[in-house]
Amino acid sequence: MVGSVRLPGLRHPAPPDHMPSREAVNLVLICTLAVLALHVTHVPLWMVLAASCLILWRYLIDNLGWRSPGSLVRMLLAIAMMVMVYKHYQSLLGRDPGVAMLFGLTGLKALELRRLRDYLLTVFLLYFLTVAAFLYSQSLWVGGYAFLVVALTTLCLVQLNQPLGAPWTRCLRLAGGLLVKSIPLMCILYLLFPRIQGSLWGVPIDAYGVIGLSDRVQMGSVHGLIANDRVAFRVEFDGEPPANRDLYWRALVLEDTDGRVWTRRSDLDDDPVPETIRERGREINYSVTLEPHNQRWLVALELPTVTPAMARRRAGYIVEANRKIRNRFRYRVQSHLDYRTGPLSRDQRFWGLHMAKAPTPRMQQLVNDWRAVAKTQAELVQLGFNYFREEPFFYTLSPGDIGNNPVDEFLFETRRGYCEYFATSFVTLMRMADVPSRLVVGYQGGEWNPAGNYMVIREFDAHAWAEVWLPGRGWQRVDPTAAVAPERVELGFSVLSRMAQNGHAFGVLDVDAARAAAQSNWWQRGVRETGFYFDFLNNAWNQLILDYDVDQQREWLRTLGIRTPAWVVLTGTLVLVVVLLFLLMAVVMLRPRPDRDPVVAGYRRFCAKLAPLGLERASYEGPWDFARRVARARPDLDGEVRRITSTYVNVRYRNRFAALPVLRRQIRQFRPTRSGGA
Repeated sequence: MVGSVRLPGLRHPAPPDHMPSREAVNLVLICTLAVLALHVTHVPLWMVLAASCLILWRYLIDNLGWRSPGSLVRMLLAIAMMVMVYKHYQSLLGRDPGVAMLFGLTGLKALELRRLRDYLLTVFLLYFLTVAAFLYSQSLWVGGYAFLVVALTTLCLVQLNQPLGAPWTRCLRLAGGLLVKSIPLMCILYLLFPRIQGSLWGVPIDAYGVIGLSDRVQMGSVHGLIANDRVAFRVEFDGEPPANRDLYWRALVLEDTDGRVWTRRSDLDDDPVPETIRERGREINYSVTLEPHNQRWLVALELPTVTPAMARRRAGYIVEANRKIRNRFRYRVQSHLDYRTGPLSRDQRFWGLHMAKAPTPRMQQLVNDWRAVAKTQAELVQLGFNYFREEPFFYTLSPGDIGNNPVDEFLFETRRGYCEYFATSFVTLMRMADVPSRLVVGYQGGEWNPAGNYMVIREFDAHAWAEVWLPGRGWQRVDPTAAVAPERVELGFSVLSRMAQNGHAFGVLDVDAARAAAQSNWWQRGVRETGFYFDFLNNAWNQLILDYDVDQQREWLRTLGIRTPAWVVLTGTLVLVVVLLFLLMAVVMLRPRPDRDPVVAGYRRFCAKLAPLGLERASYEGPWDFARRVARARPDLDGEVRRITSTYVNVRYRNRFAALPVLRRQIRQFRPTRSGGA
């Protein structure tokens, strides 16, 4: 009997522990490789090779008849994998070793696939491993690829539960339907699930990945960020952005040094003398979207005059958040590029002149020569700046090694370095000349993204400069790097890197020529412009999806009339909406609807062609009973009716779906007449 209208795969389910088809097995292996590809950048290379070899071994077992390993071999492989993971990470706990172990066990699981339950367990393991990828990155590209992987995994799950010979179109349609039906529930959970500050569940500290600037600087420390093109933060200006030479993004101020390493004096935050700012010129208002770096410091264009919420200003005019930045953080700041600061306190003057080691004779002689000429502290500062500009110093990313007396060796011997070489040496010389000074680290410049009208500052834009205190003017920025390589300040490091790729040297005094040299390669220019649009899409993904936090949820709920969205209210609303959604889906799915089974629909069309001849099939009549009755009434149709009925029975009840096109063709060509002959 034709029976009720349902899918063949649901009407005739496979045995609960049958052996899947070879196509389904190969799809599981392909899906496993696709999921493992999410983790190849943060899993050791030997683990990637090991898992790939295990999956290849399984493919050879299924397709070339290789021998399957026994339980003892699989156990030894698991133990060896555990030992290697522990040796590599020195632990089996935490994000990195946990994901690496799960990565390897997924490949090892391929060797013990026997029955349907083994394949289903592998599929659910792949879902979990896909979610684990978001512990490393939540970018648009990872999210897009993860969606494709989830779709492929769902197709794999559907194929495993279909009878042998089920057409791929049926599996694709069913998997797509499952994904589409999950979208409303996903949106409801995203909008209404109670948000909390920080992560939804506890993760180990290594899940945050400490990157960016450090509060300890020595010659060569900032260089570690030069090869890192990861975005540090993005800035949207209210109006016209300042020139690149004015973009000094202040993050940390370092006052203490032992002659090699510079650190911050946190006790200066308790200084009773307040640090004042006399604002001059126009105010700069802007929004900063800071990437997580697991520290408290926030970047601000110097000098910040209005600090953001959830933060406070500390000594040195730096801005510090109330908690470590472990999630993307967006805040508003106001700054003034032209300013004057107030007087120094006793502690600030002490640490501004602090010298851990006695200067070398060469350094002392150099400062004495300046003192003999200069009449004011401002003239001393200018003489120090001119020294770097007029002497043969070179801005280079490969300065070589520095010995036990780094400042002396750099000033009089190597004379090759980058920003922190010049800045630390300049601060040291100024302190010797009794000019209070300190080291400032942060970022300089940035790259304007015309696709989104915002500025992108990357880790390689990290920079160090000096600050000196002058009577009547207060703290003033002095960047000795600008004396050696002005294009570093005028154009930014991204332009310099393109110059280096095109074979141009640093230290070009003609900034316009440097800009033209950086734009000379059309291929690099095209890649850069394409990158602008990719970054714009990624930034939109961050702000619209990933940055949906407690505040944004409350603001959205207020538009719905929920003024006090406590977690109890949110939970109740969420449960109510989910229940209503499921009731709506139940009404839609249970209502009577036309048959969507192509096999049954085709057979009904065949019966409809016979009904006008007075040969209408009864509801209790099976296919062969009906065929025999038709043959008795119309012997001329006996051959065609039997062929169509035989094909229908094979497809419908014997799951021979390969014959479905034949059935469709036979029914289409069947044209019975009212009086004899087909």
